[in-house]
Amino acid sequence: EEYIRTALPIGSSQIEEMGVLEVSAATIRNELRDLEELGYLTHPHTSAGRIPTQKGYEYYLEHLAEKTLPHKSIQEALLNLHQNHEGEQKIKEMAKYIAEIGNGAVIAAFDPHRIYYTGISYLFSQPEFQNIGYTIRVSSLFDHCEEHIQEFFDRVVETDMKVFIGEQNPMGSMCSAVAVRLGESLFVLVCPMRMDYPKNIALLDFIKKLF
Repeated sequence: EEYIRTALPIGSSQIEEMGVLEVSAATIRNELRDLEELGYLTHPHTSAGRIPTQKGYEYYLEHLAEKTLPHKSIQEALLNLHQNHEGEQKIKEMAKYIAEIGNGAVIAAFDPHRIYYTGISYLFSQPEFQNIGYTIRVSSLFDHCEEHIQEFFDRVVETDMKVFIGEQNPMGSMCSAVAVRLGESLFVLVCPMRMDYPKNIALLDFIKKLF
């Protein structure tokens, strides 16, 4: 959660300073090394700190992440959008709002051939996109998103919310996605793999219930 918040690799001394664990930095360092060997963490070459891997995020989401609700003001804003717009425009307005507060891009597909997306600037403002090669690779995915949207339609059934982490993501392994059905339409929030999963899941769960 600290890495999700800061986008900076986390070292043993930082964890010790948080004061949550009553063990030494050396013990934490050993645990981090074990978690890296098990494939839950990795470390950038230029840093002694560690970051979660796809396997780490998957474990976090399944076992550690706490369910939450959107802030009351966000709930009210989404209710207003739902009440003040109709049809496809309602979904487009919600997409713009969710992209802004979810720090990502939103793809709204009304069928596999009619696709609206918004929030590319919010996605590309994330620290991961300081790497220009990464940015170019991800931006090209949006140029071809209609090629991937059918897989979302196939894998997200009406009652489900689906989280696609890294390589699970039909849009490509460099990002994660949270997807729901809104009636016949598909609504997908695309973020870096380092995203606030509880917050974004709560956002999409809330709008799903409005439909």
